[in-house]
Amino acid sequence: MRKLIIISALILAIVATLLSTMPWFKLAFIPSGLALLLGGYGIHISKQKVNPKKTAQLSVLLAGIALVLSFYKLLFTNSEIDKQEAVEQKETPPKLDTTKAADTLDIKFDDNGNKIIPRH
Repeated sequence: MRKLIIISALILAIVATLLSTMPWFKLAFIPSGLALLLGGYGIHISKQKVNPKKTAQLSVLLAGIALVLSFYKLLFTNSEIDKQEAVEQKETPPKLDTTKAADTLDIKFDDNGNKIIPRH
């Protein structure tokens, strides 16, 4: 029973560490929490029966590293949605319609966009 708990804690800790380095790092909280619980219980069982505790301690260490990485990324990473909203909220300057401005000033343009100079 002790080996099963420690091995499952180690597997969960490795999965949590891998997930915490990927873009979907928020999923790493679940396996790292479970690995911490199982690793702590494995250490507790190992202390009672005077068995080696190294593997259980390793799983707790890896789960702790995964939690630290996940919290770091959660706090200091900007999401793509925030960037898209900022781009959408940026105001673009209004474009001037030159034909309306030319009509008010009585300036004429030909089909190529060249200004027609009236001859008097």
